[in-house]
Amino acid sequence: MERRFAEKIGGFDAVGEVRRFIDDLASRHDLRVSWVDDPNLDLYCEIAPQRGLALDLYFSLSEDEVVFGERDWRADMFPIDNVATWNSIRALFEGLITGMARVALYYPPGRKRPFYTAVQQLKNGEWHDVSRGFGWAVPPFYRTVYRYNGQEEAGPKGIAKVSFMTLVGAIAGLWWLFS
Repeated sequence: MERRFAEKIGGFDAVGEVRRFIDDLASRHDLRVSWVDDPNLDLYCEIAPQRGLALDLYFSLSEDEVVFGERDWRADMFPIDNVATWNSIRALFEGLITGMARVALYYPPGRKRPFYTAVQQLKNGEWHDVSRGFGWAVPPFYRTVYRYNGQEEAGPKGIAKVSFMTLVGAIAGLWWLFS
């Protein structure tokens, strides 16, 4: 597949490449894929939990942007016609199935939705963020859950530094305004 991509870089057929990649991935891992017609997207599919896959994944293509994830996290990657980006998308998405990638979800206390997510890839025995989603933690503390294909494990707890500094800044600003 990499050779076909390299040969077509000038006139890259993103829809064809993504469809071939997903179909090949499904075939190699014996997964069922549901292709969905969506007038707002160039291509969209869902890969529901099944034997060999505990994640409930979707994969979409819109112009030169790929978005994939589950209901409470997503990875946005673009431009798809860049060879390095396309190779990263493929490795990361397949890694979610094989265990070579995971999702780090950062939850504020008592909340069911994460305020920060990171899709991570295992390289040289260490996890590296490839795509991140940001938000604010209120209160500014978190607990981490690592989601792999088929399992979750608790990660560290701590202070959400950006949220904490924003809160401190807001309190200082209010104190300055009203003192």
